[in-house]
Amino acid sequence: MPSNGVCWGLLASPSASTSFTAVSVGNMYICGVKIDGTIACWGETYGAPDTPPPVGPFTSVSVGYRFACGVKIDRTIACWDVPQAPVNCCF
Repeated sequence: MPSNGVCWGLLASPSASTSFTAVSVGNMYICGVKIDGTIACWGETYGAPDTPPPVGPFTSVSVGYRFACGVKIDRTIACWDVPQAPVNCCF
């Protein structure tokens, strides 16, 4: 069920009117799947992926140090900024 979340500390929250179905916390940044299936990321740029997420729609997202991966509604996996790996890769 979508809900609005609140972040505190060094990471500012997105707009209060933004609803998410999933979120994942990385190294000083956060990515979330919005109710329309797009991914929004916010926070510090250190440790965050350098490129924006690929086109979705997504059902989930998981972030790490300088990379992120998401599961699309067709069950394929899209990753971005993965060191020494294809931009879109399957595991």
